[in-house]
Amino acid sequence: MIQFFGVVDTRKFVLADNPNIGLDETTRNCSAIFLTWSKFPDLQNAVMPESGWYPNYVYAMLPKTKKHLTQKCEGYKAASTQFRQHGRKAYIRGYMHGFCHKANMFTDDGRPSSLDFVPFVEIMDVDWVSAAASGDGNQNVPATPRKFAKPDTASSKGKRKIAFDPCADSGVASSLSFGDKLMEAKSGQTGRK
Repeated sequence: MIQFFGVVDTRKFVLADNPNIGLDETTRNCSAIFLTWSKFPDLQNAVMPESGWYPNYVYAMLPKTKKHLTQKCEGYKAASTQFRQHGRKAYIRGYMHGFCHKANMFTDDGRPSSLDFVPFVEIMDVDWVSAAASGDGNQNVPATPRKFAKPDTASSKGKRKIAFDPCADSGVASSLSFGDKLMEAKSGQTGRK
C-alpha cells in the first residue's frame, strides 16, 4: 500500500489515446498524472542528491475493470472529472503496480525528455481537496523550489528550518511564496554576518 499527496498535472503530461494498452477515453477520465514531492535529508557522507524537496510524478488510476468501479468510471466525463482539472489536489491511497513507459502513455508534445518511466498506482481511495480550499480548480501547479547556495556553516549557529508546504492555501498560510520565504530567510542570515 502506498499513499501520497499530489497535484493533477495535465499541462506537462498529456495522456495519449492508446486503446492498445487500454488508455481510452474512460481510462483518461478516471486517471491522472500527479505531481508529488520527496524530501531528501541532509546526508553527511553523501554528495548526491542534495538535501531538499524534489518533484516526482505518479500515474494513478481508478481500475475500471473492477466490477464495483466500472459504472463509476464510465460516469466520469472529460469536462467535469477532477482527474482532468489541472491543479486539483488529492490524497491518494493505492497499490504500486510498476511503471509505465512514456512512449505508450503520453502524446508527443507531453513527453519530457528526462523521464522514461512513470510509477503506476492503482487507486483504492482518493480524497479530493475541495475546490474552495485549493483556490480555483485550475490554479498553476507549484513551482519546484529554486536552489540557493548553502550558508557558511562556520558563521551560522544552527541550521534554519523553513517549512515547505506545497499544499498551503493562501487564505491559511502566509501570503509569501516559497521562493519569497527563502529569499527572506537568506537575507536574514546574511544580515547577521
